[in-house]
Amino acid sequence: MEETREDQDDGAVARVAAIDIAKASGVVCMRLPHERIEGRRVQEVWTVASTTNAVME
Repeated sequence: MEETREDQDDGAVARVAAIDIAKASGVVCMRLPHERIEGRRVQEVWTVASTTNAVME
């Protein structure tokens, strides 16, 4: 996981996720507040298969 610093509280949503789906795969990104450090976020990005067989599994 990658850690980022948030210098301002601009009223943004604390937890966000995004999904980019292509023909054979998808990329998922998730950003959450850090468990112990105020003003920090944890970001995780991973790739998943998006073929019919992979989704059915």
